[in-house]
Amino acid sequence: MKLILTVILTLPVYFSYAQQNTNVPVMQNCISITLGYNQFKDENLHPKVFHGLTIGSYYLHSRISKNISEFSVGLKISVMNTAYEDFPSSANILILGNYRYLFTLVHNEKMEYYLGPVADVQYGSSFYFNWDESHLYFANYLSGGIGNRISYRAGDKSFDFNLDIPIISCISRPEYNRQYKIDNMTFGGILTNLSSNPEAALPNKNFYVKTGLEMKLLSRGKKIRSIGYNFKYHYMQAANGNPYQNIEHAISYKFIF
Repeated sequence: MKLILTVILTLPVYFSYAQQNTNVPVMQNCISITLGYNQFKDENLHPKVFHGLTIGSYYLHSRISKNISEFSVGLKISVMNTAYEDFPSSANILILGNYRYLFTLVHNEKMEYYLGPVADVQYGSSFYFNWDESHLYFANYLSGGIGNRISYRAGDKSFDFNLDIPIISCISRPEYNRQYKIDNMTFGGILTNLSSNPEAALPNKNFYVKTGLEMKLLSRGKKIRSIGYNFKYHYMQAANGNPYQNIEHAISYKFIF
C-alpha cells in the first residue's frame, strides 16, 4: 500500500519533469557547402544574361525546442560569362546573413509546420571586366519577411521544405548614369559604394523567393548529414535605374553537429 501511495504521489513530479525535458532546447551547428548554376541580368549595364558556376559556404546555428531560432552567415562566389565571351570573364561575390524565429503551428508524429519572421541581408558586388572594368555593380538589401518550414519524418530520414519571402526592405543600387565616373576602389570607398543610395522598398521593388528541399540522414554513429536542393529568384527595381534579376539553382551538402 505504501508503494502504491508513493507512486501516486510522485507521478505529478515525474510528468512535470518529463514535460520540462521535452522543452529542453536542442542546439545544432551546421557547415554547408553549395555548388550550383547562377544567372544574372543587370540592366544598368546592359540586357545581356550572365551565367555560370556558383560555389558557397555557410555556417548555421539552430536552437530547436517547441519553436526554432536560427541564424546563418555565408560567402558565395560566382564566375560567369555571356554568350559572347569565353568562360570565365565576370565574377560576383556576396556576403549573406539570415535570422529566423519560427513558431510551431502543426505538430504530430510525422509532420511539423513552422511559420515566423525572418531577417535577411545580402551585401556584395559584381564585376564585368569586358564590359565595364571601372565600376561596381550591386543589388544589396536588408529585409524583413516571412519564413515557412515543413518537416516530415520517414524512418531514419527527415525532409525539410523551406520558403522565405520579403515584406519590407532597405535596398541599395548604384547610380544609373556613371558613364564618366570611376568608382573609388579603396577599401573604404568600396564599402561606401555598396551601401549607397539606400531606399525603402516593398515587394514590388525588392522581391525574392528562397526555397529548398533538404533530406537529412542519420548514420549508425548518430552523425547527421543532409543533401538539399535550393532555388532563389531575386528581382530589384530601384527608383533610379533599371532592374536587376538573379536566378540560382544549387545543390547543398551539410555537416550537422
